[in-house]
Amino acid sequence: QFFKPITKSSSGVNKKLKDSGKIAVLLKYFHQDRILARVHLPSDTNEYNSAIISADREHKTFDLDELTPEEGNPLLLKDHHVTINAQVRGISVHFEAELKHSKTSSGVALHTFHFPKVVEYLQRRSFFRAKLSAGNPISFSGIHPDTRKRITGNLTDISIQGIGATIYYNGQIYRGEKFKSCRLTLPNHETISLSIEVKQVKKIKTNSQFHIGCIFSEIDSNARKKIERMIR
Repeated sequence: QFFKPITKSSSGVNKKLKDSGKIAVLLKYFHQDRILARVHLPSDTNEYNSAIISADREHKTFDLDELTPEEGNPLLLKDHHVTINAQVRGISVHFEAELKHSKTSSGVALHTFHFPKVVEYLQRRSFFRAKLSAGNPISFSGIHPDTRKRITGNLTDISIQGIGATIYYNGQIYRGEKFKSCRLTLPNHETISLSIEVKQVKKIKTNSQFHIGCIFSEIDSNARKKIERMIR
């Protein structure tokens, strides 16, 4: 743990992280925990969502997934800078980064940035990713956006930012796909409706079984409160 605890006497004062090795570890947490990055551009007042999907410690660069809504991507190419805010393992993180280059693969934009020179952080209440047991399953169902076929499965973990799930689907699942009108069914039969964006995909065992890591792209306040109560 490289974050120094914030005491009451320093409440409201951001600490600064400048060591590139520790910044690399922080960026790795973004990827491991599927953390939602809130992105701001210098030329725009809107907030965009994205995710850091890899970090290269040797070359001091990291890859940022395409911005959502997608209108932010051409603006990013003009601005060449972003400000990123996020909650990382209970820590409020804030940093600026300079764009190195961008590319598009299968219609999905990928932006490569230089490591930030400094990361500001402030410890707040922690948000946990709760592991789920097979004895108390939370089921997942959704509709594929292109084929309109139903996708079903069970969650492996959940946080207030996203889910991991083992799903069954006779087809292909790709990073960047968005599934609207999804439903989680809790052990007490209560349901939660939301939309997700796929950030990680791993095929397991058979062609019809996948493990996916997703962030919530749309979720209302009532659904978020249900999740918060469940993982407390």
